[in-house]
Amino acid sequence: MNPIPFLFPLFGWFGTQARPDFFQDRYSSLGQVSLYSEGNFESSHMNGWFVSQALIGRSFTQADMMSVQADGQGYAAGRWESGFRYWSLDSAFGGGAWRHSLGFSNTWQGYASYDADLFGLISRGNAPFAGQTLPLNSSTGFLTNYQTIDFSLARPFHGPNASWFIGFGLGFVNGSFFRDAQMQGGSFYTHPEGDELRLGMNQVQLRASDPSGSAFLYPAGLGFSFRGSLEYQHKKGHVVSLSVQDAGLMFWNRQGQTIELDSELVWSGFEVPNIAEVAETLFQDQLDSIAGDLVVLDQRRSFETMLPVGMRLGYGRRLFQNTALLQAQMYYAPYCMPIPELELAFYYLGKGRLNAGISASGGGVCLWKIGLNVGVDAGKGWAFQLFTRNAESIWPNAAGRGFSAGFQISKRMLKSQP
Repeated sequence: MNPIPFLFPLFGWFGTQARPDFFQDRYSSLGQVSLYSEGNFESSHMNGWFVSQALIGRSFTQADMMSVQADGQGYAAGRWESGFRYWSLDSAFGGGAWRHSLGFSNTWQGYASYDADLFGLISRGNAPFAGQTLPLNSSTGFLTNYQTIDFSLARPFHGPNASWFIGFGLGFVNGSFFRDAQMQGGSFYTHPEGDELRLGMNQVQLRASDPSGSAFLYPAGLGFSFRGSLEYQHKKGHVVSLSVQDAGLMFWNRQGQTIELDSELVWSGFEVPNIAEVAETLFQDQLDSIAGDLVVLDQRRSFETMLPVGMRLGYGRRLFQNTALLQAQMYYAPYCMPIPELELAFYYLGKGRLNAGISASGGGVCLWKIGLNVGVDAGKGWAFQLFTRNAESIWPNAAGRGFSAGFQISKRMLKSQP
């Protein structure tokens, strides 16, 4: 039985999808260094084409905005993680079979749960709601950026018919940026003549990290994170794994800002053809003059937030003399998705230079998505991987609701050349 874990979620998990190392059985090595980056954005209302065009800075017409679905509760989530990692595969650390890993990552994470009418109001304008009082349900959202340096240990325990792998790691986290907003409810009224707007807001809380800086590595907060995994492998090819990452707390410094609102804004005496066209005038120029009557609390103080923890349960089955893997897994990030995500994947891990995988998943923010993975063995310990979790969104106006892409470059420190 191969003593190197086939899935190894502790060291091999970057972002939101656990992938097997295509070439881990091919070399006898001392360790591996990897450079990786993965970004993804998913929305329950905007398809992948719309998202990809927004990411490249396209300006959308009113017709484009009218094509966006705007019914039902809305969700959007995005994550971009880049970093590098070293882990030992064969070397002794702390005696015997212990492996160790050291990594650095920079992560942007955002999530929003919003009322569909609010999304329709922003994307389509307020003209369709003239003469109506539009109820707004609770909405919440956050965006954060943090950097993590983590150290992990893992060890296999081998038996006659099966092996266990246990791993754990701790990380030091620097928080550079944080914003969140929560609204318990509200209402929006447009006068039929278009000359008055009323925006009611119930129990609104806005929080922000130190506003004097948000650059990379800016020390707006400090925290810690935990990651761990438990994996079971049977000699007949069955693999079961449980893992968690980014479980921890952030403590934002005393320059953080907290604002609480609970009131109603009224604009009258001028025509408002479309709220989206005059939003800057309405909410910047005029809000300053009446903010004093709205703010219940506005103070600089420290506050704490949870890191966007993610949990994964997986089952894998080695096939065709260990040249293929059938993998099913459930992933759930309680702060970043409304329901768990289920995925079924098949990976071909043959002895050639090119290996590939395909996956289908549903849940989370998107109803469904198709993933593709391609790995290339370049020789002398070098390996390259490209992947996407939203291949269905390559085509314009596809039903898919996400956009993602990522890569990994790995170099094994070989004991001997193959």
